[in-house]
Amino acid sequence: MVIRRNSKHDSNPRRSSKSSQAGQQRERRQLFLENLEDRRLLHGGGQHVPVPGAEAGETTEEVAGFELVGAQVDSGNLLNNGDILSQAPRDITLHFGQSVDVDPTSLGAISLLRSGADGVFGNATAETDFGTDGEVLMRFFSQLNGREGNGIEIVFTKSDHGNASGPYLTVDDNTGEVELGETRATITVDMNTSEENPTTFGQVFDLLDGSAEVSSLLLIEAVHGDVDTDLSVEDVDYSPISVSGSDDLVVAPGYVGVESGGRDVVFRFRESLQDDLYRLVINGGGAQPLRDIEGVPFLGGQFDEWIEFTVDSGPQVVAVVPQPVVRDGAGILTQQRDQIHVYFNEDDLNADAAVNAGLYQLIFTNDTVDNSDDVVHYPTEVDYDASTDLAKLTFAQPLDQLSGHGAYRLRVGDLSALPEAPLSMELATEAASTFAEALSIGKNLEVNTNGELLEDGQSLELVAESGQSLVLEFDAGLLLQLDSVNAADGNHFTLHHGSGSSTFEFDNDATVGSGNIAIALDASDDVDALAGKITLAIHAADMGLFPTDMGGGLIHLGGDNSTSADTASTIDLVSYGSPGVSNPGAIAVGYRPEVAFTSNDVAAAIVTAVESVDTGVEMQRHGNRIAVAGANVVRNTNITVVGDVSVISDGDVITVDDGDGQVVNLEIDTGVVVDASGSPQDGDTFTVTSGGVTKTFEVEIMSGISDAAHIPVFVGSGYDVGIVNAIESEFGDLSPQAIGNGKVAVGLDGDYSIDLSGAPSLTSEGESGVTSGNIAVPVIVSAMATPAQVAAAISAGVNASGSEITAEADGARISLGHSRIAIPHITISLPVQLSSVFQLSADIEVVGLDSMPLGGVIDPQKASLRSIGGGDEPGHRDIRVQEHLHHGADSVDGVPTLYYSFPVQYGQDPSGNTLLNAITEKQKQRAREIFELYSAHLGVQFMETDNLGLQVVTGDMRALDPTIPIGPGGVLGVASHSMAIMDLQDFDSAGDDVYGGAWFQTAIHEVGHMLGLGHTDELGPYTIMNDEPALYFGQPAEQVFVSGHDRVHGQFLHQAESNDIDFYELDIEEAGVLNIEAVAERMAAPSELDAAISIYRDVVVEGEIVARELVAQNDDYFSEDPRLRVNIEAGHYYIGVSSTGNTNYDPAVSDSGSGGTTEGEYDLRLSFNPTERSDSIIDTTGNVLDGDGDGLAGGTFNFWFNVNQPADVAGVGESRTIFVDKVADATTANGTLS
Repeated sequence: MVIRRNSKHDSNPRRSSKSSQAGQQRERRQLFLENLEDRRLLHGGGQHVPVPGAEAGETTEEVAGFELVGAQVDSGNLLNNGDILSQAPRDITLHFGQSVDVDPTSLGAISLLRSGADGVFGNATAETDFGTDGEVLMRFFSQLNGREGNGIEIVFTKSDHGNASGPYLTVDDNTGEVELGETRATITVDMNTSEENPTTFGQVFDLLDGSAEVSSLLLIEAVHGDVDTDLSVEDVDYSPISVSGSDDLVVAPGYVGVESGGRDVVFRFRESLQDDLYRLVINGGGAQPLRDIEGVPFLGGQFDEWIEFTVDSGPQVVAVVPQPVVRDGAGILTQQRDQIHVYFNEDDLNADAAVNAGLYQLIFTNDTVDNSDDVVHYPTEVDYDASTDLAKLTFAQPLDQLSGHGAYRLRVGDLSALPEAPLSMELATEAASTFAEALSIGKNLEVNTNGELLEDGQSLELVAESGQSLVLEFDAGLLLQLDSVNAADGNHFTLHHGSGSSTFEFDNDATVGSGNIAIALDASDDVDALAGKITLAIHAADMGLFPTDMGGGLIHLGGDNSTSADTASTIDLVSYGSPGVSNPGAIAVGYRPEVAFTSNDVAAAIVTAVESVDTGVEMQRHGNRIAVAGANVVRNTNITVVGDVSVISDGDVITVDDGDGQVVNLEIDTGVVVDASGSPQDGDTFTVTSGGVTKTFEVEIMSGISDAAHIPVFVGSGYDVGIVNAIESEFGDLSPQAIGNGKVAVGLDGDYSIDLSGAPSLTSEGESGVTSGNIAVPVIVSAMATPAQVAAAISAGVNASGSEITAEADGARISLGHSRIAIPHITISLPVQLSSVFQLSADIEVVGLDSMPLGGVIDPQKASLRSIGGGDEPGHRDIRVQEHLHHGADSVDGVPTLYYSFPVQYGQDPSGNTLLNAITEKQKQRAREIFELYSAHLGVQFMETDNLGLQVVTGDMRALDPTIPIGPGGVLGVASHSMAIMDLQDFDSAGDDVYGGAWFQTAIHEVGHMLGLGHTDELGPYTIMNDEPALYFGQPAEQVFVSGHDRVHGQFLHQAESNDIDFYELDIEEAGVLNIEAVAERMAAPSELDAAISIYRDVVVEGEIVARELVAQNDDYFSEDPRLRVNIEAGHYYIGVSSTGNTNYDPAVSDSGSGGTTEGEYDLRLSFNPTERSDSIIDTTGNVLDGDGDGLAGGTFNFWFNVNQPADVAGVGESRTIFVDKVADATTANGTLS
């Protein structure tokens, strides 16, 4: 992971392109050298292959000439012979020795071969025995690699030369003019049949082997035979001989060039390498070896070097054909309207994965860019043919009938559901500048329930960054149910709300009691009509209640703890519900218990409730989803104890599952409960065994105990109390309690048992202990037991389970968490008999970061300390004839914006003539670059206008100073506080207008004067505002613009004080890719902020945060807008947003920022994509589909297309598909296939 260096520490942020490339190459070479580590004595490349015919030393160490140090792919990894690459490289860099300078004209000696269908390498070959029946044998090897070496012909003829000459040779080389499969070159050998010197085997070999033209095409080998064998006597029916047999492919490079001063060669590919075996060849021998600039061949001309490697990357989709049209054997065209054909590359797919219908999602877009209205269809059948690399997708209906005609998207390779729409927020709260005060984001809510499914009393909890807890309790309020229209004149009901009450009277004679509100009765009214009248009457009473007629006579009133109804004086009208909240301090979330109160309505009610309280928590609703900011904790109340706890039974089990493999079974343990509600009988006995001790207890009423060893049970104060006192007196480890209704809870601790067989008046239920593996939840089930006690016991049981699931009880509420998973998805299972006691959470899910844009601003802040560089500081020269500064220290808060322009008219010459600006377009661009340089380092921004602000001119300097001499070789420029003029007569050469050229250097100096900078003639180089030539000491100084003294003086005048930092924190649940970008320059109304973003994370050891580390940082990606894309693990992360220049802050210290040069609004766009997928398309070797075609495994393939109806189906005015077939009968053609 690369952390970009802040431009504040970059001595030359405006390097030339050539310099920048050189810097990158140095960095890459340094990485290569670091990777070599202790391999300094080992060869870093491939295998050395002797060049046939070369006189090689016994070992490569004896070879003269330069050699390859190593090869490196673009990812930075070394490339060695035999490597298998899971990612196709974009280029290979060959590193030679430090002193090597490779001849660029010899780079044709480097080539890359692809093995082809047979999976092996081999050049084209041929051989012949010249018709001698094996007496001699000569073999020919093509010097051209791959298929390009096929088709070289050797033609043998014979004739009487009439003299003693040897064989004749002609070479016709057409290699640059022919296609594959054609004859590339013809080598003709005419043998002499003259008796004076008949051609021999040796003469032919010497002729071919000694020809430079032949050697550039073929390598000749005399395998065996006598050199004096006469070849002229044999027929030449063996001729011509054609070298062939190679199916290797030569990979055409996109670029091959020398870099790093001649010691590196970059071989860049024109297109992505397909899966295959490859051989990188560096020729040291042959006719065209790789050479250095001195002409010395690679490896002394004695060896070639081969590096063989395999590319085995993820499969890719290469084509999609929706609703393919095919022609059958009879020539009839047919459209397969219910099919889509997906073609993959030659990488065979895993058969099971290829036919997984879930990996092919056909999405109807509804012709919108909003995915909330998308409809997903899956194929009913997938047929994959590895021989054609084709997957045929068949759907339940023709595509135009699935969701209608329109735009569809085929999504291949991902089982994940469609991403949700971004949860955007415009923050009202200013994010703080430290880890401790970071604004919490990424804990959002998704409501998956409606009013009918909600239960009164279910709740959520938010904990604000201040630590304030906010419990949101769902409250259905008060409801009225009208069951008939039997109400009579004078019947009435009263509603109480707040401090007021209103009485409503049914009336059919226009007479009601004093102060009562009339509800007119009509014989034609049904229940719904009368309920509607009641609703209107309550509205008219203006009590602060807002009734809703829910139909069927049901009226929702809502209300709070003060709301109640008295309906005793009305026929068939009843009230029910518990308006208000049961949790102390909770905020009511009002809802109507009906389906019509949708998940969107529930979400809106939550937002309204939160906004009613000032906690610093912000919410913004998007349909049924809620973006949350400023809450450190967002959680459901997983369990609420709401019912009569006395119905809980020993052995009841509550199951808690974290969804990540951990399950906790909580078993209710009431211990033994003895029922002593019956009449005690004198002499009845029972035994208690605990800790290995058994004792007998005897009921003593009047005649004493029957055995002195028995412990008497006195029942005068009650049978149950007597039992408690007796057991308590003998067993200190037990804690018996009378729990009401004549029952005794013997104890929750210890391993004990009770035998009641001697006391028929007593019965018991329950037993001590729980089932092996379960966690005990000790509960005294008594009329006095409170929901809070039960909740505390359950919470303690969860926390004692030894699992990573945690629990926190607050009154009757229990919230579950997880020590490892930031946003756990916990499910709870209850036995039916406990459903009336325990209320589970509403179906409202806490969801992590998916996609979230946030609106923020980097505010202006006045620095508490003045920047250095003032003229009154110790060591700063201060003389009358020259001032470094033309005005005092910066006194403006924040970063101001100054305007500049290129005026058409800029003044008059001494004769009164109006002067026109002669500035060229190139000079205007140089001026823009100058202002950008100053703004990058000083606390000031610039904006170009037509005629405002600072004026930049090329022309007559006398417009500012009538006495100044003009003309070539004199003063180059002059400036006032608002105008800079460069002398027209000094800048008339083409080279004057380049970056860093003469006009540029003059202009940046004069603009410095307009910004308040004075001359610095005595300072060392390089200084824009002049420097002392003697201090160069004969050495050229690199021209770094706005640095050193210029920067110090400039920041004193224009202090870089955009010191604001916005810190956000969020939890990431699982490994994935975090994308962050700040949009400022690209906003619809562009901001002047040049933002920088930083990512930090908590370092956790054994559950403790031991440090916070910087993960990544960026300040420029999309022009001046930053972006980061980081692979991260689950954990707690922080995101810092600041101005460029302000990136060296300490997030542990408040207001530690400094040096920022810009300010303004920004949109922070965050998205997170989990890397873990339950399934994906893979090839036969397990590589995952490269869906986005970037050469890396992973990513999703998307293909958009429009589906229209056939011409014979579409209605008038509807889009349709028309088929054109050139072989159709034009007299009957109508655009359809029918």
